[in-house]
Amino acid sequence: MSYFANYIKSLGDKPIDIYIDMDGVVADYDFQGYNNDGTNDDIYLNKRPVMSAINPLKEVSEFSNVNLYILSVSRYESQVNGKVEWLKKYMDFIDYDHTNILPRDTNEWKKAKELKKEFIEGHIDKEHISIHIDDSHEVLKTLEDLDNGMILLHITSIID
Repeated sequence: MSYFANYIKSLGDKPIDIYIDMDGVVADYDFQGYNNDGTNDDIYLNKRPVMSAINPLKEVSEFSNVNLYILSVSRYESQVNGKVEWLKKYMDFIDYDHTNILPRDTNEWKKAKELKKEFIEGHIDKEHISIHIDDSHEVLKTLEDLDNGMILLHITSIID
């Protein structure tokens, strides 16, 4: 059993909701060749999966009390489908209804930390243990400021 799976088991039988960022967590954060003009809608389809993060998540997805959610941001609405297709290819154990990809262009160009904060504020279930996994210290600090009891983990906490 992975370190992360053992950690999740140690939290007990209460329902656990795990929110997972994509870029830099389960998908490579390489934006080489990325255009800022929104013309490369399929950029996510070619991202390398980070199997050292995906495998422990797949392991805990089999726990009856764990719900996995994707909470990611894209620059453009037109790129959301590419992220969804990438998830279907590499993380098919995530329920499509648990996929939340927030495009910045249709959300007043808010920063990722602001979009994720707003999402979490509206979706956290106080009856569940909630965990957010991200590679951005800025996002983690913003979520910490919510003071809602959410467990915040950097990507390095889940890889063996």
